[in-house]
Amino acid sequence: MGSIPRMHLWKREGCTLIPLIFTKKLENDNTVVIDVRNHYENVLGRFDGQTACANLATKNPDTVPRGAEYVDPLMRKSTDFASWLSLPDTADRLRGKQVLMYCTGGVRCERASSRLNAAMGDELRGVYQLKGGVEEYFRAFPDGGHWRGKNFVFDKREAVAAGRPEA
Repeated sequence: MGSIPRMHLWKREGCTLIPLIFTKKLENDNTVVIDVRNHYENVLGRFDGQTACANLATKNPDTVPRGAEYVDPLMRKSTDFASWLSLPDTADRLRGKQVLMYCTGGVRCERASSRLNAAMGDELRGVYQLKGGVEEYFRAFPDGGHWRGKNFVFDKREAVAAGRPEA
């Protein structure tokens, strides 16, 4: 007898979005954006410009922040995502919302979005990941778009800013 086939975790990864569409979704309410990078990486930079842009659009600095809520799972390594996902507070925070995810180049998002879909996909309004990660976003938005700060990179540069890949 043959072995029993198992559903592969990678089969339910989030829908990939090009940077332009990802940016538009960052401006949506009832949305969370999860930084799937390690905490030491997201200390350098992250998506949170969507709130400021929404407030500028209303021309009222006293308005309630709008757009995607930023979520940092405080991971030391990408394998910590499963533990964070199993916390009851995490499910409460994500339930009923549209979930956006990003990482440096897009690879970690594939694993994380698969885990998220497997754990609570039916309870979410969709799981989306940034195609090509922050690196691709910087190519599409040389001014940084909704990004604030620098992106950690795994070479001698350590961190780069939008529009300045050499620094």
